[in-house]
Order: sequence, then C-alpha cells, then structure tokens
Amino acid sequence: MKKIIFCITVSFLCLSHSAQAQCRVLDPNVTEWAKKNREKLDTMTRTEWQELEEDYRWATLLELPPKQSHKFFKQKLEQVRDSFEWSKEEKEHINKFVQFVINNPDLHYDESSRNLTRNEIAMFQDEWIRFAREKLNWSINLVFGVIGLPADLLDKEGNIKTVPNVEVTPKMNFQKLDLKE
Repeated sequence: MKKIIFCITVSFLCLSHSAQAQCRVLDPNVTEWAKKNREKLDTMTRTEWQELEEDYRWATLLELPPKQSHKFFKQKLEQVRDSFEWSKEEKEHINKFVQFVINNPDLHYDESSRNLTRNEIAMFQDEWIRFAREKLNWSINLVFGVIGLPADLLDKEGNIKTVPNVEVTPKMNFQKLDLKE
C-alpha cells in the first residue's frame, strides 16, 4: 500500500510538473527550444502554454520558473473549482488544495528553498487523494485531471485539454492505480 501511495505521489507530483516532464522522452531539439526561450517562459500565460504542441508543453514544464509554475497550478485549481458544479463537499475539498497552494507559494522551488519538506507535501497529497478516492468516489482520471497537470479540466470524467489526437501518457498509467487495495 505504501508503494502505491509513493508511486502516486512521485508520479502525480502535481506540485512539481517538471518531474512528470522528466519521465517523458523528449526530442532534444524541443528541449533545446525550451532552454533557449527561458526568458519568454517568465511571462508565458497558461493559455499560451496550452496552445503549444504536446512535446513543447512538456519541455516547457521542465524549464518553467518556479513562480510561473506556481501561478499555472493555482490558476488550474481555480479553473477546476469554478468551471463545474461540485457538491458542497467536493468544492470544500478542492478549496483545501487551493488554500494549500496559496499558503505555500514556494512549493515549486527546490526543497532547500521551501518551507515544507517533501515528506510534508507528500503527506498532504496522499491525504487529499485518499479522501477524493474513498469519500468522494472520484476516479483516478478525475484526480489526475484536477491536480495532475496545469491543462484545463474539460469534464468531471478527468479529461484535460490536449492537442487534438494526442493522448496524455501519464494519465494512462494512473488508470492502473487504485488506493483501495
């Protein structure tokens, strides 16, 4: 059970999208493009990021400055909260994550620059995911759709905005995981 929780935490790492990007094999030219355009990433909007081709999105996540990554993630959670009809309990649960992000603006910085340890962040995520799965009966797809990537959540099934005809690979891996073992 602990292995499953650890895998979800490491895989999801919603608070460090770059970790997910590092798990993907990217075209070296795309990675180089992101590095060369680092200055532009400081001002890139989440909307602009979502309009990039899929490989460029992942490469951008690797190079995105921590402050910008935090902004993307906060905006994503607000989009999730405000774009759908949630039960009172679901909305409170989403707000709990929003508040966690707001109260910890240094989440996307390396561990030596954060107030919280990796373990404290993982414990929060684990509790949040467990509650979503067990009390709210959310699917792994919905949990990933809410906290997995900064892309817009399209529906309560967990589908996120992607480039047409591209399937988000990490999402497929999460379908195999289940906290109720």
